[in-house]
Amino acid sequence: MEQIEIEIEPGQFINHIQAKPPIINPTLIPVICSPFSKSETRYIHPVIIPLKDIFGSHRKENIILCDAPGFGDTGSVEVDISNSIGIIEGIKQYKTVKIIALLSYNSLGDRGQGIKKLVTILSNLFTKLDIDILDSINYIFTKFPENEKVHPRLLEINKTIQSN
Repeated sequence: MEQIEIEIEPGQFINHIQAKPPIINPTLIPVICSPFSKSETRYIHPVIIPLKDIFGSHRKENIILCDAPGFGDTGSVEVDISNSIGIIEGIKQYKTVKIIALLSYNSLGDRGQGIKKLVTILSNLFTKLDIDILDSINYIFTKFPENEKVHPRLLEINKTIQSN
């Protein structure tokens, strides 16, 4: 990974972290990572990871990570519905599914509304699939300032939710 600056207007730059070429895994090539507000992911894209590449040649199996469209990004309600249907149909194909939900510091919101919305969406999605939500989702929090700790922030949001 490498950090670069992208000029969005003359003299105006934003920081971006991107994969440093060459990309060895060919299933990663179509995955787009963008610093811009517009959502790039439109369809579920599988990334196949041979476990032998991580643990050695004695491991023959693969894991599949899927880059999937988000919800409430830059599309319409119709796009969100279509994404939900696509994700549900995709998940039904597998015996074991673990969701990795990414949530950036900014998308948490001032009052935690971002994580509340994400939990509601995932809850509704998993109810339709009859899957235990607590055992199936891992959250990754990104782009937090170095001096901001994630856990106390989540505790505070949870305390507020519980008191309402």
